[in-house]
Amino acid sequence: MMERKALDIMEWSGPSENVNKGLYDIAKYVIQPGFHWTGGLAHFSVKKGVWDGLPEKTRKDIMIASRLANFDSYMMWHWVDLSAQKKVKAKGNNVFLRMDKSLMDAMTKASREWAYEKAAELEKKGDHWLKQVADSYYAFYDDWVANSDWKSPLLR
Repeated sequence: MMERKALDIMEWSGPSENVNKGLYDIAKYVIQPGFHWTGGLAHFSVKKGVWDGLPEKTRKDIMIASRLANFDSYMMWHWVDLSAQKKVKAKGNNVFLRMDKSLMDAMTKASREWAYEKAAELEKKGDHWLKQVADSYYAFYDDWVANSDWKSPLLR
């Protein structure tokens, strides 16, 4: 798709990653804020048995390193995103579209419904993991939406 310049509109990541991928050169329209951009930055995965078998100090060191890596990445991405956004705007080749709140709300609602539909399917098979994840995620999400008025609207 990219090689043929077949994209008219895109939403991939933050500005710096979009510049790195060349998306601003092939897509005239840019949707901001990106629906998924507030998602996680970095992940560390290990089998529970392996994790449980590590010495407690090693587990603590991994947790500290993971937190630092996420923090550093978050700060770095925001810095390079600011620079990339300025550069792209200065070129003047793109039209920036603000995603309508009603669309964001509809996508959020559909995502929640999908997660709980899949969780219900898995629970019928005795797998409660997705339901536990969804309950935890949406409890935090709902709390954040209800109580984050002090944050910038882009971070809510």
